[in-house]
Parts: sequence; structure tokens; C-alpha cells
Amino acid sequence: MQVEHLDDAISSAVRTLASGLDHDWSQPAGTLTWTCRETADHVVDVLFSYALQLAAEAKTAYLPYDILHALPEARPGDIVDAMGGVGTMFAAVMSRAPDARAWHPFGVLSVTEWAGLGANEVVVHTFDIAAGLSIAFDPPAALCAEILDDMLALHGRTDASNLGDDPCSALLTLSGR
Repeated sequence: MQVEHLDDAISSAVRTLASGLDHDWSQPAGTLTWTCRETADHVVDVLFSYALQLAAEAKTAYLPYDILHALPEARPGDIVDAMGGVGTMFAAVMSRAPDARAWHPFGVLSVTEWAGLGANEVVVHTFDIAAGLSIAFDPPAALCAEILDDMLALHGRTDASNLGDDPCSALLTLSGR
């Protein structure tokens, strides 16, 4: 996945979630046990952690840092803003060091593989949050197809024929949704 496509995933998610700021973010995020707020907070943490891991080019394990969480007084808009902000940081790390590699449980991954992982987290969890907020999320099918290809490759699979024809639905199915 290219950095630009990660940017597309993040901007699409931020636009969608911003449209639901007046909804109840204490509702479960789709089929998850997390609330919409907790799920958005998780996305912020994941993107920040991915950026840190890749910027440090950690080679043997996750760096020993704790989870990044929003303060209790953070409003949904603050968390959505943070999602856009850490997405920009992550993309900047990837653009600055296009040949960087860093450890993940899938192996020592390239920038493009990290971009795919980040886009997957953003898109799948935006579907979760949007379901909980009862708002529509309609990412481009081409983006979902690219993420799906990346996730299949990381899982050592090439065939997605059993997941259906719609790449966004297939991505959700692969993610257990």
C-alpha cells in the first residue's frame, strides 16, 4: 500500500466520524464490546504505536511503551482530531524513511506493509464506529481491495474468492465482522 492510500483511508474515516460527533459515542462500536469512543481511541493508539515502531526501526519486538489514551475529558471531536493528527504523523514517518523496516508479529515489515496494517485498522474500525453511531461509511472499493490484498499477503493467503465479490464486505469478513 502506498502512503497516499493510507492518507485516503484516514481522511475518509475522519470525514465520516466527524459527521457523527453529535451521536452517542458510549454505544458499542458495531459487534465489538468497546464503545465507539474506546474504539476511536484505540485507532489513535495503534497509529501512534505504528509510527513509533517504524520511526525507531525496531527489529526484534514492540518497543516497551504503554498505550496512548485520551484523557477522560476528551470529547469525540478531540479523538477524531487526534486520529487525523497521528495519521499525518504516521504518513510523515513513512514518507521520510521509505526504506525503513520494523518488527511486527507478522515479521520485520516494510513501509508499505505498515501502511496496509494502518489502513486496515482505520477502515475496519471506522466501519465498527459508524455502525455504533448509525452513520454511513462508504470507503472507496479500490481502497478496500488494496487493504484486502495487503492483509491476505500478511496472512500468507492469495485467494479471497470465498470472501465474496465486494472488497469492503470481504475485508470485514476477513476481519471477523
